[in-house]
Amino acid sequence: MGYIYYCPRCRSTYSTEKDNQQYEQCPSCNIRIIPTHITTDEWHTKTDEEKEAAKKQFDDQAKLSTSQTSSNSNSIGKALRVVGIIYIALSLIGAFILIGEEITIGLIAGVFGCLGGLLLLGFSEIINLLQDIKNK
Repeated sequence: MGYIYYCPRCRSTYSTEKDNQQYEQCPSCNIRIIPTHITTDEWHTKTDEEKEAAKKQFDDQAKLSTSQTSSNSNSIGKALRVVGIIYIALSLIGAFILIGEEITIGLIAGVFGCLGGLLLLGFSEIINLLQDIKNK
């Protein structure tokens, strides 16, 4: 008994012998395809209208799971992002104050302050990307 898998990007269906087998990618567009838990026999007995309605339902489920995944970002990543932005802003303010006293020291403080803030932003992005990988 085979089962149907669905690709939300190209809206193609594929069959396999086992249910819940994790396909790596769609052969056409190379994204991960999702199991539908519908047997190939069931699929072949459906009319074209029923198949289109089922594909619409699969699309809705894929959009829902994508929105849940993207909203499930890591709070540590969010916090690091906010701290990085604040760090850059305060560094620039401090640099402008120091430029009034001595230009060289002000510029150096501004550059290194921005680099430190960008480092924090980079770490926050890495944490969020790892969370996305975990959620898949």
